[in-house]
Amino acid sequence: SDWPRVELVKCFLKGKYKRKELIVMPSFNLVSEGTDILKEELLSPFLHQNINNFDVYVVEDKVYGFGKVRDLK
Repeated sequence: SDWPRVELVKCFLKGKYKRKELIVMPSFNLVSEGTDILKEELLSPFLHQNINNFDVYVVEDKVYGFGKVRDLK
């Protein structure tokens, strides 16, 4: 079909925080889904900055680069 498909996946984020590289790991708890970075307020004090320039990676059978957070909105 030509309609966009929406899936929720756990992802890693990579970006800069105070000139340092910051890697944000997804929730690995099977009971907790984690946070929808496109819709919800982020819990970490390190992420109260704009994360639109962070790179998004999904790990399944291999690593998939999803581009920048801003491109997923």
